[in-house]
Amino acid sequence: MKLGFSTIGCPQWSVDEIVAFTKQSGYEGVEIRFVRGSVNLWEMEEFQPESLAATKAKFEQNRIDVVSIDTSVRFVTGAPEEIAKQLEQVQRNVHIASALGAPYIRVFGGPIPKDQTREETLQHIIAGMNRAVELAGEHGITVLLETHDHFSTGEQVLPILDNVKGLHILWDILHSYRHDESFEQTYRLIGDRIKHVHIKDASVFTPAGFDYKLIGEGTIPVAEAVQVLRRNGYSGYLNFEWEKGWHPEIEEPEIALPHYVSVMNQILSSGTDGRNDS
Repeated sequence: MKLGFSTIGCPQWSVDEIVAFTKQSGYEGVEIRFVRGSVNLWEMEEFQPESLAATKAKFEQNRIDVVSIDTSVRFVTGAPEEIAKQLEQVQRNVHIASALGAPYIRVFGGPIPKDQTREETLQHIIAGMNRAVELAGEHGITVLLETHDHFSTGEQVLPILDNVKGLHILWDILHSYRHDESFEQTYRLIGDRIKHVHIKDASVFTPAGFDYKLIGEGTIPVAEAVQVLRRNGYSGYLNFEWEKGWHPEIEEPEIALPHYVSVMNQILSSGTDGRNDS
């Protein structure tokens, strides 16, 4: 398994700063969410059609994988104008992912609107996801549904997976765990569709919310999740999603990102119980 991070953890950094840090940090890959304070990558100079080859070269020359382009795409409504808006975001981000050599884009199930039932919302999500997977597949990109919002557990996302061929999962271990689904349960339900993983830690976590702790300073059994993945042959990325972009009060990236590498390397080099024997 390899270590990466989402640029939500360093929201003000430029591409050059992201590359420079990654090169000397012990990380092998990044997923792009924020760059220079914005999530609208398609509006930025670095991600314009004429600039994408040069941006890709910066990562490639430093042997850094661009793992995913993270979007806010979600399909919770049947309103034609909203569906069109979300599909436009899929197309924009798929173009960037393809140009940078990223295999994935991330999408959400989303919160269930107050005026809709879960079943109604599921039908909208399934219809939208099928179209998104089709659009992405035309460019060789896989769509990853993150375990998040009202679709945080394996049980909650399974009806979507059962009806959207080619859709895969970005497993955020915190969200499934705080909704009372064990790591073993989640993997048993959707493990065959997990392509990417987000790691977080917290000391307070319930279905209503959670706090942010540096890895190893909360009470999420991160090592247990790693061992579930290891036992089942997962060989992809374990990416740190430090939500500095939405929560500026939490620790700075210069503290949080190196700390993650240090703690995770200890976990990855430990025995099957997640503890070092030394």
